[in-house]
Amino acid sequence: MDKFISTKAAQMDKQYLSKIGMIFYLAQATRPDIMYAVDYWARFVMNTDESHWRALNHLINYIRTTKEQELVISSSRKKKDMKIYVDANWGGEGWRLQHGYCGFLMGSLVMWNSKRQSCISASTCQAEYMALSF
Repeated sequence: MDKFISTKAAQMDKQYLSKIGMIFYLAQATRPDIMYAVDYWARFVMNTDESHWRALNHLINYIRTTKEQELVISSSRKKKDMKIYVDANWGGEGWRLQHGYCGFLMGSLVMWNSKRQSCISASTCQAEYMALSF
């Protein structure tokens, strides 16, 4: 019986990992609005439970209901400016830093990411500075 349970659990973890992978591809390519959620729920790929599946299904439903939204890149602005925004927490869950950034070119979102930092920083300012270097 234990072998069946562990095999079934491993199969569920594999399905969860597969779905997270597909959603992560979407987040990197066209969906900055889900980047943080995907990064957060990817932490549980090797140890999923019912709450993770509910959250993942909720995210999938959100993607379905917002699939008509588009990223708009406009060249109508005369000023060719680039702005980058970064934010990081210091001492979050498990004392691992989480950072995110987004970059706008001429007012259009062209780059984004959200991830956990692997190194330790002494302050929020240092965490945000390190986020800019990623």
